[in-house]
Amino acid sequence: MKFSTILSAAMLAQQGMSHPGQSKAEALQELQQRREYRSMNKRTLADCADQLKARGNDALLQARRSAKLEAMRKKRSISTDKPLLKARSFDDVLNTDHHSNLTVTPETADPATLFTGNASCTLTPETTEGPYWVAGELVRENIVDGQAGVPLTLDIQVVDVNTCEVVPQAYTEIWHCNSTGVYGVVAGGNGNQADLANINNTALRGIQQTDNDGVVAFETLFPGHSEKEAPYNTNTQALTVNKDDFIFEEEAANVDPSVEYVYLGDSISEGLFGWIAFGIDTAAARNVTPAVYLTENGGVANPNAGAGGPGGPGGPPPTGSRPTNLPTATASA
Repeated sequence: MKFSTILSAAMLAQQGMSHPGQSKAEALQELQQRREYRSMNKRTLADCADQLKARGNDALLQARRSAKLEAMRKKRSISTDKPLLKARSFDDVLNTDHHSNLTVTPETADPATLFTGNASCTLTPETTEGPYWVAGELVRENIVDGQAGVPLTLDIQVVDVNTCEVVPQAYTEIWHCNSTGVYGVVAGGNGNQADLANINNTALRGIQQTDNDGVVAFETLFPGHSEKEAPYNTNTQALTVNKDDFIFEEEAANVDPSVEYVYLGDSISEGLFGWIAFGIDTAAARNVTPAVYLTENGGVANPNAGAGGPGGPGGPPPTGSRPTNLPTATASA
């Protein structure tokens, strides 16, 4: 899963870095680039913790997330009197269970009990934006588009690690595959290549601006694994656990890249509420190349996508012009 704030970042880093088609050599090269960047850019969101708390950011964010959580329960007709199981589990991150047995009830809990602290990532230069980034995403909060899966409300706060200020009015973009590992709009080598309509499938993609508190929320589904990893019951590949995942290890060396979450009800099928914060360098920017341009007439494959992405399916693309007023630079976690 990825998002962008005129930037772009991996939401679940262990999934976001596992796009099909990336060789071990490419992954190692990417890892080296990340190490070089971090050697020169060591500041993370953790450096802003005290300042954010002193400004009242933590209290405001806790209250906001608590209200959002209760609103999502009511929307799904889940009793607000039910206790919440907090999502909390390399060494510290690996041993942190992002789903614990902490019980919280409306009568006994301060929102801080549940929402204290921020799981956080810090952006680094994007090296694998293709072949899944699409220019011209729809501006919307709900990106489900009728797809089946486990409901997920994802709450994101964006903070400038140089100033420790929240970043308002930042265009925040998110995209991920569906429960069977298929990404919409992009097509080559993705799902059923005979499905020519996939280039117009906008499910699980969208963009919004952060509010004055640097916060944005999306209603989506829990993402599946990428191509060749799903369906799970027929996957015979060797399982790579987090402790053996060198990319996850690198991500977790400085920050916790995992989204924290709670069950809305008694089981995961009733939905999840997740939250994460991203520390960004607002001065950093670079050009990227989309695989597809999404226009009012549908998806249009980018003929110059090159190695960044395979573009759309075969046959002539739909007519339409490139959207204007789009973010022009990205970076990634």
